[in-house]
Amino acid sequence: HWVVVTKDGEAVEHAAFDLPPVRDVAFGNGRFVLVGPDGLRLSSADGVKWEHEAKDPGNNLGQVVWTGKEFLATGGKTAFSSADGVTWKAWPKAVPC
Repeated sequence: HWVVVTKDGEAVEHAAFDLPPVRDVAFGNGRFVLVGPDGLRLSSADGVKWEHEAKDPGNNLGQVVWTGKEFLATGGKTAFSSADGVTWKAWPKAVPC
């Protein structure tokens, strides 16, 4: 999977082609968050350097949104929330998609 960074929507500043499989992306609180298979959660402040990887094997996340207060990652057997895209809290059960 890949990501391209551009400030104006025309000129590409950075491209990465080595990201793990992802299913969704959201932006909020100054961070990008990616989610995917096995509970994958990655975050980035600039879209170039991806860090703070979290996983939960067997929990295939498909959606992530920024609610205005926190990220909410859903689609698997457990949902997760995070105010900063770095530290995640598991919810007691899944959130319907």
